[in-house]
Formats: sequence, structure tokens, C-alpha cells
Amino acid sequence: MSRKEGQIALAISAYNKGQFTSLKAACTRYDAPYSTTYDRVKGAIPQRDFRPRNQKLTDLEESALIQWMLSMEARGLPVRKDSIRQMADLLLEKRTEVGRIIVGKCWVDNFIKRHDSLRTKYTRKYDYKRAKCEDPTIIRDWFRLVHNIVEKYGILAECEGWNP
Repeated sequence: MSRKEGQIALAISAYNKGQFTSLKAACTRYDAPYSTTYDRVKGAIPQRDFRPRNQKLTDLEESALIQWMLSMEARGLPVRKDSIRQMADLLLEKRTEVGRIIVGKCWVDNFIKRHDSLRTKYTRKYDYKRAKCEDPTIIRDWFRLVHNIVEKYGILAECEGWNP
């Protein structure tokens, strides 16, 4: 919290406790700007807590969306912008009950710009050797990926094969 924010908080607290008869007196005592303190008493949101209009999702929803995207990428399934938009629309639909709210046309691009952990990645080229599975390093990498996912999510091997 900055010095100015602390002064405003002290002035509001003292005024609400009845230590001062007027807000102006509390602001003068704590050297807080009167107009900002008055706005806060009337319910204004501090600028650091203000969420712009283009951020339709809450912080929790955005972090869940990021985790989903990174988990899909770890599984070898890169997420396209359409999929991100659909997931964001689904999160909004579950949270809101009034009508259908969707994210805007440029929302995904702005979302990616806001989060440093996200960036565009290209998938591997699908070549003939990979299609024929003749390259042992590719096969080994695939089974390493499957093993990591089994370990990460605690999948139990109840049977010998894929079919129970």
C-alpha cells in the first residue's frame, strides 16, 4: 500500500469511528486528499483494484483458464484462439445468470498480452517418419509424455491393456 493510500485509509477509519466531526477535518489531520477520500467514502473503487471492461473474467477464472491452456499444451494438444474464446464464454455463462454474455472479438489477443506465461507456439511438423512411427526417439518421446501424464494425474493401471 502506498503512503497516500495509507493516509486515505487512516482518514476514513478515523471518520467512521467518530473521532472527527467532518471528513474534511480527518483529511486535514492525516494529510489525505479530500476529494479522493470523499469518493472512497461514497463507494469509489481505488484505481489499483479497478478491473477494465475488457477483463470480463475474474482473476480466479483467468487463472483457471491459464491452467487449462497449459495442461492442454503439456498433453500435446495446443489450444487455438477459438477454443480459448469458447472456454471463456463457458466460464462467463456459468457465472452469470442474466442472458448470454460473451467475450469480444479481440478479447483473446488482449488476454494473451496480459499474461506473460502465455505465448503463441507452433506444433511440430507431421512428417512421414512420424506417421510411420519408425523413428525411435519420437516413439520414446511419446511414451515419456504418456508416462508423465499418468504420473501427474495419478492414473492407476488396473488392467494389463487399454481395454478392461
